[in-house]
Amino acid sequence: LSLNANRTDPYSRYSLSLQPLDWLEGTFRYTAISNRKYGVESLSGSQSFKDKAVDAKVRLWQESHWLPEVALGFRDIGGTGLFSSEYFVANKRYKNLDFSLGIAWGYIGNRGDFDNPLGYIDDRFNSRPASTTIGDVNTSLYFRGKPGLFGGIAYQTPWTPLSLKIEFDGNDYKHEPLNNSFKQDSPINIGAVYKLSDSVDLSAGWERGNTALFGITLHTNFVSRKAPAKTYDPPAQPLPAKGVGRASRILDNNANDDIQWFTLVNKRYDMPVEETSVPRKTFRDVIHNDQDLVALHRTTEINRPEKNAENTLYTQKANPFTYGFGLGYQQNIGGPDGFL
Repeated sequence: LSLNANRTDPYSRYSLSLQPLDWLEGTFRYTAISNRKYGVESLSGSQSFKDKAVDAKVRLWQESHWLPEVALGFRDIGGTGLFSSEYFVANKRYKNLDFSLGIAWGYIGNRGDFDNPLGYIDDRFNSRPASTTIGDVNTSLYFRGKPGLFGGIAYQTPWTPLSLKIEFDGNDYKHEPLNNSFKQDSPINIGAVYKLSDSVDLSAGWERGNTALFGITLHTNFVSRKAPAKTYDPPAQPLPAKGVGRASRILDNNANDDIQWFTLVNKRYDMPVEETSVPRKTFRDVIHNDQDLVALHRTTEINRPEKNAENTLYTQKANPFTYGFGLGYQQNIGGPDGFL
C-alpha cells in the first residue's frame, strides 16, 4: 500500500496504490490542473479542474536470469480518459541498475514515434479519438493512435537511502488535456529518491528540461509488517535448567520404556510459552556419567508451543444441583435507576 503526492506545474497529482497479488497492481489517481477552472466562476469560483482515474498493471512474464520482466499496464481506465494510456514495459535488473523500456499508446506515448503496427490489422488503430464517455471503461480507445517509446535507468547509489533516475519521456506535451500545451526543452528527465525512513520516500526531479518536480510517498507492506513491540510486557522466562532436570528425572523413574522423549511446557499466566523436549536416552547417559552434560544441551530442543493431541482419561459427572453462599455489593451510577 502506498500514498503519493507530487507537483509538476500545472499538475498536482495524488494517488493510492495497492498490490493485492504479486502480479497485479492497482492505483486510484486524483489530479488537479491548476491552470484550468472546474467550471464557470459563478458555479465553482476559483476551483481548479479535478480529474479522477483508475490504473491497473498486470505482470505477463516474471524476470529470470536472462529475460526481463514484462508487464501490461492501463492508465485512466475509465472516467473522462484525459490521461488514458496503454503500454507494454520490460524491466531488467543488473547489479545496482534497473533498466526499463516500453511502448505506449495514448498519454504516455503522445510523441507518436512511429505508425501503429496494429493498423495493419484494422485501419481504426491508426487514429485515437477523444474520449466521449464519463464513468465508463474506454475500451474504444485501447491501443489506438501512434505509439511512443519510453524507458529509463534507476541507479541505487552506494549510500543506501539515495537512488538516482534518468528516463526518456514518451510524451512531447503538445497534446495535453483541456487544450494545454507545454514547451519541452528535452525529452530526458532526471530525478532522485531519498528514503527518509522505511515508510517515507522524498523525490525531486527535472522534467521537460525546464520544470521541477517534488513529491512524497508513504508506503507499507502488510505482509511483512510487524506489530508494534509490547513495551510493557515482560519477556518470557525460559524454563530453568534445574526444573527441566528435576522433571525429567521424575518422568524417567515413572514412565514406561516406550517413551523416548520428555516434553515440558513452560506456561505464563496459564498460557504456553515454550516447549522443552529432552531425549530420554541421552538424559540417562548423562545421569550415569556415560556422556557429558554438553551432549544433553546439544540434543535438547526448545520450540514454540504446539497444540498437542490429548485423550481425556476421566470426566467427572456434573452435579445437577449446586448451592452456595456469598457476599456481594452492587453500585449503579447513572442508568434508568440512577439519579445522575
